[in-house]
Amino acid sequence: MRLQSILLAGLTSTLLVASGSKGGHSAPKSYAAPRLPSYSAPRSPSYTAPKAPAVPRYKSSPAPKQTYKGGDGTRYYAGETYKGSGLPKVDRSQGAKDKFLRDKGLSKAPPGTEIDHITPLSKGGSDTPQNMEILTKDQHRKKTAQERQK
Repeated sequence: MRLQSILLAGLTSTLLVASGSKGGHSAPKSYAAPRLPSYSAPRSPSYTAPKAPAVPRYKSSPAPKQTYKGGDGTRYYAGETYKGSGLPKVDRSQGAKDKFLRDKGLSKAPPGTEIDHITPLSKGGSDTPQNMEILTKDQHRKKTAQERQK
């Protein structure tokens, strides 16, 4: 057994000397793969990337139009009138439309229908639930055409 240890130690030191190591243990040299050149796509000399359009960073919203309230609660635009009648232009109220639908037990107009003002806003009608009705789209179109002829 002692002889085996001596022979093994001698063989180990011979191998270390042959590999250039000066005693101790050395890690085996790792294999380094050759470096390949990096690939880049060829560039066309006539191509230039499109530039993004110049957009202002902050858009300023237009100043809100001045309105005033009529006696029945309808809001009108100051200084604006309907072409045909010359009456003040009405600021349409989503709240009035919603109240009209709620009073009818609806959350929105049924498919194929529209909400009409019985007395047109352009003829002085108010934008209140009392001046609204539900018509089919075809009825509404015909009624509006007749009112514009008067």
